[in-house]
Amino acid sequence: MIRLTNPPRDDVDSRNHWASLWWPRVYRMALAMTGNPADAEDLAQETLISALSAAERFRGESSESTWLYSILLHKTRRRKARSVARLPVPSDSRDVDEASLLLAALPVAQRITAALYYVEDMTVREIACALGVPQVTVRWRLFRARKRLRESLIARRRHE
Repeated sequence: MIRLTNPPRDDVDSRNHWASLWWPRVYRMALAMTGNPADAEDLAQETLISALSAAERFRGESSESTWLYSILLHKTRRRKARSVARLPVPSDSRDVDEASLLLAALPVAQRITAALYYVEDMTVREIACALGVPQVTVRWRLFRARKRLRESLIARRRHE
C-alpha cells in the first residue's frame, strides 16, 4: 500500500492512484456498515474525497487505514446508517455465507468491530484509534461478538 505523501492538488495521477489502491478496503468496510452497495459506494467515495482534501492534515500518528476508517466512521454516523449489513461472500461457500449472515445480525458496534478485526485484519489498538474508543472496549466488543456468533451457530446447527 502506498502512503499518502500529500501529493500536490494538481497531481491528479498520484491522487487517483492512491484512491484506487484504498478503494477496495474502504468500500468493503462501507458495505459492512451500510449493508447496501449503492450507499456503500457513495460513502466510500465521500471518505476518499474527504481524505484527499484533508491530506495535509494527516500527521502519520496513526496508520493510514486507521485514519481512513475514522473518516468513514464519522461519515457513517453523520448519515445515521441503520440498515442491516451483509458482507459480500462467494456464493459457493455455505460456511462463509452462513458466517456472514450471523455477522450481519450482530449489533452495529460489534459488527463494525468484528469486521475491522476479522475482515480487515486490524489490531485492537488500530480499531480503538479508528473508532475513538478504549482498547478494552474493542476487546469487550470482540468477546461479545464471538459469544453471540458461537451461540447463533450452535442454535442454527441444532435446527438442521
